[in-house]
Amino acid sequence: FEYEAVSRHMSPDGVIASDDVDSSYAFLDFCATHEREPRLVFDGKKTAGVAPASSPQPLIATSTRR
Repeated sequence: FEYEAVSRHMSPDGVIASDDVDSSYAFLDFCATHEREPRLVFDGKKTAGVAPASSPQPLIATSTRR
């Protein structure tokens, strides 16, 4: 719930950071549902997660050949 609420109000170039992401699947589920690529940081005791606030824009390949 919290990730959904926050993501609607963030700028597209922002990030979502979350502590203790190893204690529930909520952060990873949010990232999977919204096609975010999470990064996890483990300090030996706790795991934190960071993900972009918006989905990456798909790359559009264009050809200059004729």
